[in-house]
Amino acid sequence: MGRSGHHAIIDWIGERCYGEAVHYNNVIRGWEYGELIPNKNKVRKLNNSDGKENSIYSIEDVPADEMEKLDPYYFNQLKNTVAIIVIRDPRNWLASSIKIGGDAYNYLDKPINKDRLYCSRIDAYKSHLHEALGNTYNIKMPRTFVLYDKWFECSEYRDIVSFRLGLINIPGIPGKVSGFAGGSSFDKKRYDGKANKMNVLTRYKSMANNSDYKRLLDDEMIHSYLQLEKIA
Repeated sequence: MGRSGHHAIIDWIGERCYGEAVHYNNVIRGWEYGELIPNKNKVRKLNNSDGKENSIYSIEDVPADEMEKLDPYYFNQLKNTVAIIVIRDPRNWLASSIKIGGDAYNYLDKPINKDRLYCSRIDAYKSHLHEALGNTYNIKMPRTFVLYDKWFECSEYRDIVSFRLGLINIPGIPGKVSGFAGGSSFDKKRYDGKANKMNVLTRYKSMANNSDYKRLLDDEMIHSYLQLEKIA
């Protein structure tokens, strides 16, 4: 999901891959031909290590049931691939989406109706929650989930994620602010190199009196997220 913190996690993964890592951003085109084509041709190298290329494909705001089409049998790019569902605390995700504005805000509760984004962003977010919980099984490849807020604040959790994904376990705290979509919705790139100083875990407090925030945040999102926290 957009505004989930997934670009920060992608950067972190890329730096810890064995071999070269290449990120293909928002690959929502080409599915009908069995291809994953990045939106706006956004491709970038995350490290320059020698060895095999590790391809990282990201997808934003596409509901989980649409991802059923991504069958590795038909997509050569998905052979030997693990799906990573990045979930941000719904309070902070919603606050970030409202703050950044544009499509991230405008389509929170109404269908986007373009490309593969046929439902509201909130409905897509909920579908990711249910997929991560195992309530649905639309994704046709091995999968895991990462809780962005817990990843940001807890070194032990980052160690667990690193082990699950077979990454090089480099000690340290997240410091880079991704430049995608302008960086942080609240701080842009002012904290690049010291991202751990950003107050990303309590963004929602600034939205406590925002009418859209109070209207759109619901019990289903909170309850499902709390369930994920218990099993992370």
